[in-house]
Amino acid sequence: SQDVSASAPGEVMFASEYLSMGYMVVLDHQDGYYTIYGYLGQVVVSVGDELDPGSALGRSGSVPGGRPGYYFEIRRGGEPLNPVEYLQ
Repeated sequence: SQDVSASAPGEVMFASEYLSMGYMVVLDHQDGYYTIYGYLGQVVVSVGDELDPGSALGRSGSVPGGRPGYYFEIRRGGEPLNPVEYLQ
């Protein structure tokens, strides 16, 4: 597994097991943006924590099919966005 870190500053809104996604962390970046990190094998943050970009939030786990990795999504106003545009 590898460290998973916050992509931008934000507050931890959710940090627990979630359905079939293993451990999941949701960060609120204010201004309507959220990031979601799923299929984590371990979480090292708690709800209410304020994170800086690059702050560790957990360790990767296994994605469907058994490969190591994790799920990452950016949402704005409830709509998923293409993260490539934000991570360059």
